[in-house]
Amino acid sequence: IATISVMVLLVMIALAMLSLSTIELRASQNGRAMAEAQANARVALMLAIGKLQQHAGSDMRITATADILDASYPPALGVWRSWEGSNNQASGTLKGRPIAPDYASKKKPVSQDGRFVAWLVSGADENSLPDDVSTLIQNTSSTGTVPLLAAGTLADADTRQVHAIPQIVGSDGALAWWISGENQKARIPKPNDEKNSTAAEWADSNRSHSVTDPEPFNLDPVLADPSLAGKAVTRGSADFIADGPDDAITPTQSFHDLSSLSTGLLTNVATGGWRKDLSLLTEKWDEQPTTGLEFFQIKPDESLEYTRPASTADYQPAKSMLYHWSDYRASHLREFWARRGPIASWAKIKSYATLYKTMSATTSSAPNINHQSWSDDGSAAKAHETFHNIRLLPQMARLQIVVSHYATTVGAAPGKYRPAVLYTPLITMWNPYNTRLTLNGKLIINPANPFPLALSHKLPGLAEEYWAVQRGSASPEYRDKSLSPSGWRLIINLPNSMILEPGETRIFSPPAGYLSDVTNNSRPNFNVEPGVRTDVGIYFTLDRRLDQNNPVDPNKVSLAGGTEMGVDAKFDVPSQNIGGRFMCGSDYQWFIGSFGSGRSHSWFQMFYDREHAEKLYPPRTGLASATLLQCSETPMPFLSMTLGSRIANYKATATKGMVQANPVVDFFSSGLQRRFTDPYPGENNLLNCPWDFSVVEHASGGGDMLPNVDNDTN
Repeated sequence: IATISVMVLLVMIALAMLSLSTIELRASQNGRAMAEAQANARVALMLAIGKLQQHAGSDMRITATADILDASYPPALGVWRSWEGSNNQASGTLKGRPIAPDYASKKKPVSQDGRFVAWLVSGADENSLPDDVSTLIQNTSSTGTVPLLAAGTLADADTRQVHAIPQIVGSDGALAWWISGENQKARIPKPNDEKNSTAAEWADSNRSHSVTDPEPFNLDPVLADPSLAGKAVTRGSADFIADGPDDAITPTQSFHDLSSLSTGLLTNVATGGWRKDLSLLTEKWDEQPTTGLEFFQIKPDESLEYTRPASTADYQPAKSMLYHWSDYRASHLREFWARRGPIASWAKIKSYATLYKTMSATTSSAPNINHQSWSDDGSAAKAHETFHNIRLLPQMARLQIVVSHYATTVGAAPGKYRPAVLYTPLITMWNPYNTRLTLNGKLIINPANPFPLALSHKLPGLAEEYWAVQRGSASPEYRDKSLSPSGWRLIINLPNSMILEPGETRIFSPPAGYLSDVTNNSRPNFNVEPGVRTDVGIYFTLDRRLDQNNPVDPNKVSLAGGTEMGVDAKFDVPSQNIGGRFMCGSDYQWFIGSFGSGRSHSWFQMFYDREHAEKLYPPRTGLASATLLQCSETPMPFLSMTLGSRIANYKATATKGMVQANPVVDFFSSGLQRRFTDPYPGENNLLNCPWDFSVVEHASGGGDMLPNVDNDTN
C-alpha cells in the first residue's frame, strides 16, 4: 500500500510538472507573439515618422486631407509640392508677376513631373495617384483591413473611420500606419482672461488673439474660467471640463476636429525658408540699404531686389513698389496723384506699419490719430509724400443732392411766387479707421462740374421740354436751355475742426434758414454744419424758362400760389466734350484750410458716355408735385442724386472685389477724360470705379430714402 501511495504521488507530481511546463511553453509562445507585434508596431511608427520627414519635411510642402478631392474619400493625409516659383513669370521686364500654373499637375505624382508627393499611409509609394487613396485605407471595416481609428474613439455618428490594409512583414507578421494632420484641427480654446482688462487692452487682444468657438465641443466653461484651458493637456483631460448632455460628443471623440497640440511654424511654403519679418524691417527701415533689398523670393534660390527712396528728392526710384514689375504712371498733369503706380511702395507699407507711433491714447478713450495729408503742388517734397506716405482723412461716404420743388417771393410780383429748383447737399463723413480721427483744419469739398440733371417742368402755359438745371456748356442741346446761364463750381466748407470716433459717420447740411439764389452764381460758396436739414440749400429759379428777356419781367416769372408744379427728369446733361464725345458725370477735389490752384489734396472723377445715359439712368416721370404755396413754406423733395462710395450707396450697381469697391481711397479717375498718358484697360467701365452715381425718387413728402438722424446726437 505504501508503495502504491508513493507511486500515485510521483504520478501526480509528474502530471503537475507536465502541466506547468505546458503553461510556461504557451506563455512563452504568447510572449514571443506579443513581442513580435510590438516590434512591428515600432517599425510602423518609425516608418511613419520617416515617411513624414521624407515627404513633408521640406518647407515647400502642403498637406491636405483627401476629402478636398472627393467628400466620400477616407481621411487620408496627402502631401503636395508647392508651386515653388513656377507660378511666377521667370524672365523679362515682368519677372516675378503671377501667372497661371499647371493646375493639372496637382493630380500627377512627382515621378511624372506632377506636384503630388504621396499619401501618408502604409502601402503608398512614389507612383501613387491622388485617386488611389481608397485602395490604401477605407472608412468602413471590410475583409482584409485592420482598424486604426474606429468606433469607441470616434462618436457613433462620425463616419470618418480609418481601416488600413496591413502590409506583410516576414512570413507571418503585418503592420499598418496612418498619419493625421494636427495642423488642420481646432486647438482646445484658451481665451484671454478679460476680467481685469481695460477697454483698450480688450480691443488690442481681440485683434491679435482668436480662439476656437468652444460650443461645438461642449467646452463653454473655459469662457467663464479661462484657467481651465491650461489644464486640458490632452483631449481626454478636456472631457473633465466639457459640460454637455450625456449623449453629447466629448472632446475625446472629436479626434478629427480638436487638438491640444495644434502649432505651426512661420515658414515660406511658396519658395522655402522663413517668412520675412516685416515688423522688424519697418522698425529698422532707415538702417536698410537703399538698393539690393531682397523682399520677394520668386524661387527657392532666387530673390528680386528692390530699392527704397534715398532722400526726399529721390521720390520715384525704380523697383521700389510692392510689385517688382510695376512702375509709376506717366501723366500730362502737374499733380503727382495721377502718377502713382498700381500698388503701394515698400516705403508706404513702412509708413502704414509705423502709424502707431503718431497715436495718442488715454485709459478713458480710444486711441487718437491726427489727420495726415498734404496738398499736391507738383514739388518733389509733396511727390515723396504722395508716393510713400499714408494719407489719413475722413472719407466722404456720399454726397447726396436732394432735389426739391421750391418757390420764393423774393423778386416776385406782389402776391405771387417764383418757382425754383432747390439743391440740398447732404454730406456723410465717415471715419473708416479703428482709432479716433482728428481733423485739424477746415475741409473743403469742391464738386467741379455740373450734375447731369435735366428737368421738364409741368406748369401752365409752359412747353414740356427738358432744360438743364446747370448750364451744360459741352452740349449744343443744353447750352441755351439751362436754368443757370453760367458754369458751376460748388465750394462746400465743413467746420474748422472735426473729431470722429472709430467707425463714426456724421451728416452735414447747410445751416438752418440758409437759402441762396445761385441762378446767376457760377461759384456758390457756403458752409455746412452737423445735422440733416432738407429745407435749406441753393436754388435755381425758372426765370429763363418763363421769360427769355434780360432782365426778366417779374409778372412773367411769377405764378399764383395755388399753381401745381410737377416735373419729369433725365440725366444726360454733359459737362465734358472729349474728342467729340459728350461725357456726363462729376469730379471733385479735397482742400484743407484754403481753396485754390495747387492746393488740392485729392481728386475723384467719374464720367459716363452720354450715349449710355438712358440705359444707366433711365428718365423718371411723374415725380412728386406740390403747389407753389406749399413748397414755398416747405420744399418738396422729388429725387436725390448720390455720388459716393459704392458700398455705402443703396442704389449702386453691385460689383465684386475690394479693388472695385474699396471705400478708403483718395484718388480715382474713370471716364474718357484721361488723367494718364497711357490708356488702361477698363478705365472707362464704371464698375471698375470704387464710387457710384445713383438716382432715387422720393414720394410726396420725402419718403424713407432721406437720411433720418437725430440732430442732437449726430
